[in-house]
Amino acid sequence: MINLIQIAPNGQYQSGQLNGENAMPNPINLSWNGPTNDNRGFVRVVLNGLCEDQKRYNLLQMHPKWVSKGSIKGYLPSALMPTHAIFKAKVGFLKGATGSDGVTFQVWVHFTANGKQVGYRILNYKKLYNDKMTEVIADLSHLSGKNVRIELRVDAGNSSGQDWAVWADPKIEPKQAGADAKVFNIRPLRFAILNRNEESFFNGKGDEPYFGVLYFRSIFGKPGSTKVVSLTTLKTQGKNLGVGTYSLPSDSNLSITDTAVVWDNTIQAFTNGIQVSGYQMVAIEEDWHGKGVARDTINGKKDKLFKALVTHVENNIGGILNMEATTEAIKNEVSGESAGFLKKALTTVFAAITNADDLIGENGITLINLTASALQAQLGANYNPDSQKDPIGSVVPRLYKLEFKGSDARYRVDVEVSYGSYNDPITS
Repeated sequence: MINLIQIAPNGQYQSGQLNGENAMPNPINLSWNGPTNDNRGFVRVVLNGLCEDQKRYNLLQMHPKWVSKGSIKGYLPSALMPTHAIFKAKVGFLKGATGSDGVTFQVWVHFTANGKQVGYRILNYKKLYNDKMTEVIADLSHLSGKNVRIELRVDAGNSSGQDWAVWADPKIEPKQAGADAKVFNIRPLRFAILNRNEESFFNGKGDEPYFGVLYFRSIFGKPGSTKVVSLTTLKTQGKNLGVGTYSLPSDSNLSITDTAVVWDNTIQAFTNGIQVSGYQMVAIEEDWHGKGVARDTINGKKDKLFKALVTHVENNIGGILNMEATTEAIKNEVSGESAGFLKKALTTVFAAITNADDLIGENGITLINLTASALQAQLGANYNPDSQKDPIGSVVPRLYKLEFKGSDARYRVDVEVSYGSYNDPITS
């Protein structure tokens, strides 16, 4: 756990007047623990301070510059983010600030990614004096293990009068299992051969299926959050199999573990960003040992998929406004408009090879970390976790049944989404 009040004295603080949403021309450097009558603004610690809810807390008080649209920013020392990290605090006012017309609390993160400095907002909350302190939480799980500099900011409204704004017990800590934070697993359990690829031309010969998988994850408006993982052990699931149901061995390397905060509504999502993740599978029946071709083709799609997610999700916070259109765009990027992107690529490659394996089909899951009810409200009829072709669902425990259809065969794979332990490794 990182106590931000403890490291706050070593931070750097500036004040000024906003020109637009974020521009603050000619910022003024402020000293730590400045006088409370400084009209440039001030920052200080208040231990056991009395707040508007009649309770006492350890507080970081940040008063914006005493002008309309005044602002104060605090850049705290860099710190290593713990696994499954969240920012957590209560925000509000010292008791008696009834003359305030409200302030906006913001949290920004600054870190290095691919040799470049990256900075963006993870929390944006407007607070009025209403005799209540509000708990705010922001997801930092995508920054676990990174050195991150937290920026705390308070913006005044049309007036800065009595903007006695405070952060109560601000900290960074590992998420705890509960309603707002989950670690989840995607694990294929078993597969069924509904119609087999091999016919009676080869008496007694059955299918020898294997599977390749791409896992992807990206968060709207969160640079650095996109991951694409290729799980391509491509282990044959059995020899000479006929119609029936079979377990998937654990050493098939088809499982993924990741972390997501499950938001109850789109207001929380606007503040923190929606995580969109997916699991794209391809089923192939082995005839002529073409696993290397399949593996190379799947790996060759990783970079293209990564770039598409960065464009359409990571750098597109506005995509939350129309989740239906955005989800369709994601599906098209992952699966293509008609045949899946893996199917198109594999079919092209296999057609050029005389001794090619048989492609049964491609299918995948798109998961969005809104609750099922919030996702239903966003997507309407397009929210269909029971579909057997490219289902869209919330990150909640359930079983998905994915069908793979070829010209002469049909498979089904049962994929379980479940909550896991916080001790599980995050393999994405």
